[in-house]
Amino acid sequence: MEEAEKLLVLKTLESTNNNKTRAAEILAISLKTLHNKLKEYGNAAAAEAPDRELDRIEKEEEPAKEQP
Repeated sequence: MEEAEKLLVLKTLESTNNNKTRAAEILAISLKTLHNKLKEYGNAAAAEAPDRELDRIEKEEEPAKEQP
């Protein structure tokens, strides 16, 4: 049963492009609970990275838009 929960949590994170806030909403759990589960699964680095920091990194990786 624990393995099924882990798979659901990780697949939900994948489907939200690692947006932990959205994944927690979909799973109907708090963001804190999601972080705790990720730590439990051995994904401490992912659990500790704040969503805003992840968003900043993703924006930096986007190609620059050309201006007319």
